Amino acid sequence: MEKAQNRLVRQSNIELLRIVAMLGIIASHFSVFGHFDFPINTISMNRLWIQFLPLAGNIGVNIFVLISGYFLIHKTTLEWRKVLAIWLQLSTYSLPFFLLGIAIGPAKFDVHWAFTYIVPILYRKWWFISCYIVLLILSPYIN
Repeated sequence: MEKAQNRLVRQSNIELLRIVAMLGIIASHFSVFGHFDFPINTISMNRLWIQFLPLAGNIGVNIFVLISGYFLIHKTTLEWRKVLAIWLQLSTYSLPFFLLGIAIGPAKFDVHWAFTYIVPILYRKWWFISCYIVLLILSPYIN
């Protein structure tokens, strides 16, 4: 967002691009984790489509990195508050879902796994946000 006369102006073109990237990533997760069972010896349009969708996720991730670079290009100082806020948001969602999985699922509590959900960035539990935080930390030095 650019500042114009002491207020932030929305860049709807970039927000639309982010929405398209999110839809591509969702479609990719749908195709990869959807447990589709196609016969090995047949080729159908559905099978080809499901095999094509992971490409949309790769493109979506690349779009997010490019958008992040676009907004981080002029950062010359490291904002630790932003890094901490992202980590807190991630832990706020990660740990309760882990505990919910323990409560309703067949998994047993494990201290190591609990720690990976408390500090998911160090263990790359959620790979994209871990890489994004590294990008945030390194952006002043890259610039």
